[in-house]
Amino acid sequence: MTKRKIIISTFIIFIFISVVSFGVGIYNYIRVELKNFKVLKVEEKSSDTVLYFEKNQFATKYDVVVSNDKGEVIYEKTTTDNKTALDEVPASYGEKVNVKVVAYNKNNDKKESENDLTLVWDEPSFKEELNSRYVKENTNYVLNIEGDYKKAPYTLKIKNENNEVYKTKVISNKMVIPYNIINNYSGRLSAELIKDDKTVVSTYNFYINTSVIGYVKIDEPINEEFKTWGDINFAYSGGTGANNFKLNIYENGNKLIKTIDLKTNKYKIDYSIFKEDTKYKLELVAMLNDYEEISKTDSVVITTGVKGQLSQVYTTTDFNDIKKGDTISLANRYKDVEIYYTTDGSDPVKNGKLYSTPIIVNNNMVIKAYAKSKLMENSLVSTFNVKIGEKKPVVYISPSKQDYNKGILNSGYTTEKEEMNKIADLLIPILQNAGITVYRNNPNTDMSAWMSESNKVGADLHLALHSNGSSDHTQTGVYVYVHDEESFAYSIASNLYDSIYNIYPFKSNNNNHGVAFAKGSLGEVAPTNVKCGVLIEYAFHDNMNEAKWIINNRQQIAQATADAIIKYFEVQ
Repeated sequence: MTKRKIIISTFIIFIFISVVSFGVGIYNYIRVELKNFKVLKVEEKSSDTVLYFEKNQFATKYDVVVSNDKGEVIYEKTTTDNKTALDEVPASYGEKVNVKVVAYNKNNDKKESENDLTLVWDEPSFKEELNSRYVKENTNYVLNIEGDYKKAPYTLKIKNENNEVYKTKVISNKMVIPYNIINNYSGRLSAELIKDDKTVVSTYNFYINTSVIGYVKIDEPINEEFKTWGDINFAYSGGTGANNFKLNIYENGNKLIKTIDLKTNKYKIDYSIFKEDTKYKLELVAMLNDYEEISKTDSVVITTGVKGQLSQVYTTTDFNDIKKGDTISLANRYKDVEIYYTTDGSDPVKNGKLYSTPIIVNNNMVIKAYAKSKLMENSLVSTFNVKIGEKKPVVYISPSKQDYNKGILNSGYTTEKEEMNKIADLLIPILQNAGITVYRNNPNTDMSAWMSESNKVGADLHLALHSNGSSDHTQTGVYVYVHDEESFAYSIASNLYDSIYNIYPFKSNNNNHGVAFAKGSLGEVAPTNVKCGVLIEYAFHDNMNEAKWIINNRQQIAQATADAIIKYFEVQ
């Protein structure tokens, strides 16, 4: 081999070794993988309780975490050494605590110690359950201390805010604070138990010349209540003597997610704080200033509902036969919704215009619309095939023939057949006087005959009149049925529901049902049987209050039904 070749070969080998060494160095620099390590022991050193654990090669810092036997973290400390003093741990004498260490490298990767260290805390501490939070007038105050106060020099110091009030050596498990030393103070006094004049091992707050806070009660919502999705009304009473009220909201009972300062005893909690179908604890804290130890509290647990879907958009007037130049109004049964629509049959979700005023109709058109709200899912898209025309509306009234459905005993309600026919007797003349052509079923024939006749006369509305009953006799409310969400009858059914529910006297969040969907279970609303079928169940005849309401308000019920029909067809 020539000298030149030897030089070149040597140079190549040198470059290769250098590149490999550099790569290994970079790899080790980036990798800095943390190794397994253990917590070793706790020892008393001078006045300190010192924790020892194995050093981790690539660790840049360690977090020491102390938790109680409930798993609650009571102390955290960051250190760069593998031994550290556990100073001012807020544990009580005899309490079991758990110590673990978390190592971090320069990339902020972390690794927990292989083991936790469980120990029984043996530093003396104030015995909370034996100590009163209030100093009685003209009475020396006694602080009870638990544990061996003789194992080291301990000092008791009393402070008011940051000012030292009293200091003495601990010579007993019952330390007496002379009343004449503290009686000129007011508010919070803090007791500190100090080891070797260096380390505070226990603290306790007590109060002098301070008002006792009155009990508080959450009035709304009630405990274990299921709340429908939306804002939640909160109200409370009590708390005399307090000037600071806070509402703490815990997710699943223990995770604090929000603290609200309450300025009045009523507050609306914004829905955005919550998750769907989740349990929350609402805790009210009433205190004077920031004196948490003498506060009064109350709490309730609620479960949030699931974000429901908005009902469909409907028209307040008939869209099937409308005079040229008239208008069509769009509506939704929910408040605080936005309606978007198109008039060319295109998708309103993509192309919709925000509805604000009635739509002028000068020619046939296809209106499509949907509703949206921050509290609910968007509604399905509704379609209205608008036709110019003038036609005298035809309504087919079909009162129930169910004479086997009897009213609750002693209510005066006889049978569903009799009571619904009485309402029909009152309803029909009102419609006729408004210029509507009305047909009525024959109670001696069956439903098939009624639907056949309804189609034969070209009914623009087939209206079945019923009352309701439930298997457990506890249900209430008005029900108005159409076939399904895309039913041609949905708009007039919505108008009928609004008009009847408006006069219904027993309104509640639990019985405001809106338009319901039969989906094949009711023949008189099926689109394969009638053009525009609606079935009303005015109220429950097996409920005493509702049965009496029907028989005592037949004229009002008939008028509300007629008003919705007359308004929809724009007659009179």
